[in-house]
Amino acid sequence: MKIKQKTKKDSLSIFIIISLSLGLLIMAIPSRGAKTIENLNASTSSSDIVSILVYTEYADTTSEGEFENTLAAIDIYYGSNYNYETLTDYTNLESEISDYDILLIPEQETGSANQLDTVGKAWEGELSEFATNGGIIICLDWQGPGNTRRILNWSNVMEFYETSTSIIGYPISLAQIPGALGRNVNNSWRAPNGAINVSTYDGNVVVEDEYGSPIVVHKYLGQGHVVYCGFDFYEIEENCGKILANAIRLSYIPHIIFDESHTSANSLSSKLQEFGQDLVDMGYDISRMIPSFNESYLSSGDILVLTASYTNYSDTEAEIIENYVDQGNGLFIGAERGASWYQLDSILERFGFERNKTDALADLDEYTNKTRWPIYGPENIHNHPITNGIIDVELYGAAAFHTIPSGAEVLISTDNDASSVWDGSGLPAKALTFAAACERSSGGRIVALGECGLLRSSDDTDEDGIYDYYERSNGLFARNSIAWLVGASASSSSSGQNGIPSFPLEFTLLSLIATCIAIMVFIHKKRK
Repeated sequence: MKIKQKTKKDSLSIFIIISLSLGLLIMAIPSRGAKTIENLNASTSSSDIVSILVYTEYADTTSEGEFENTLAAIDIYYGSNYNYETLTDYTNLESEISDYDILLIPEQETGSANQLDTVGKAWEGELSEFATNGGIIICLDWQGPGNTRRILNWSNVMEFYETSTSIIGYPISLAQIPGALGRNVNNSWRAPNGAINVSTYDGNVVVEDEYGSPIVVHKYLGQGHVVYCGFDFYEIEENCGKILANAIRLSYIPHIIFDESHTSANSLSSKLQEFGQDLVDMGYDISRMIPSFNESYLSSGDILVLTASYTNYSDTEAEIIENYVDQGNGLFIGAERGASWYQLDSILERFGFERNKTDALADLDEYTNKTRWPIYGPENIHNHPITNGIIDVELYGAAAFHTIPSGAEVLISTDNDASSVWDGSGLPAKALTFAAACERSSGGRIVALGECGLLRSSDDTDEDGIYDYYERSNGLFARNSIAWLVGASASSSSSGQNGIPSFPLEFTLLSLIATCIAIMVFIHKKRK
């Protein structure tokens, strides 16, 4: 039997294949110690097609009427990744609603008050159940014979008073905390043709007129949402179109709740305003739990943010928060130094974190203006997805944890030498934990910090002209923490534009070098 002998050409081909394969393999290997996290921008477009049921029984479905304009606005400002069906008989809602993510109610301009009241009463249980289970109800309105909001009123998903006024052409603006509905919307603009204000206290105001009267209102109901819009798309206006598109996106973006029910020292409307706005810009929804702690409202959120408060949490509230985390949700909790800031201790300790209750951390080597305003750099920052891109952080009188839960990962720690002490007493504070993260067996995640100062965009503690949130990597650390709590996975993190994977620079260079060597050897062999 004749056996084919390997030639130099065969050997060269094998060499090239091995070299190229090696280059690709190197690119696929994660960098040792590399700190990665998935793209911090929460997805603002879903890979799943959103399904919308559009109620049109009394709507204007003529050519270029409100129904057509509404769909056109969705196409322009949301995109085509949705499908819809029309509901032309209100009595069929019960048999159809479970197949959809969203119930869209365009202006029902031909319906009388009695007719729309009848619809609302018939839908009372269905709409509440639909929203509670995660559905989204979007209502568009104008001063028709019956007013479309009567459907929401009589179905008991949002309460209105009778008063409403046409505001066509008048200045309107985003409210102080518009949440995700205000993403990419101008701060102020002129109301389009077919716009009204209303009277309601049942939800968060998103858009208001110059006198503070609501135009767009967002209510969290169980796992879902009710969005009222005081415009009907008689004409397509850019900002109104974006609000409608953002309302559709509520079906898949995470909701972050800032608890201000215990007289928070860090309000989302003031000290944490830039942090909150950054989260909206990243694609998240944000809201405040105020004025009282509400278990039902908490159930609408994916992440709970707790910062230093002036009133204590009860054992019942602490248990509710523990159950919330054990349902797979996230908790971001920022303590403070000293004995007087004990209000979050019952919650921290329930999860296995115990803070030093005496004084603030100080660093004798690295600090800004005062030793109790330490700077923690690379030697203090531990490898974790949250610390991706973190160079250093600046603190302003922080506590530390002397105990953290089993399995928790240290994110930032004090120096492990004599320079790390407690302010005032000068006693050693070596290798203590300032920030840590843990994942419970339930899948719920927690990030705990020893202070909230690095979150504040209204304070310039060290008087250097830079607000604390923007000092060093403070803001990035806060945003990374939220991204990880939402469920960011380091293994799927490295994606560049258009979904093309990006890799650590040093390994990309190695792969290119290996490929270049293969090409050079090939050229050299050919010349021989």
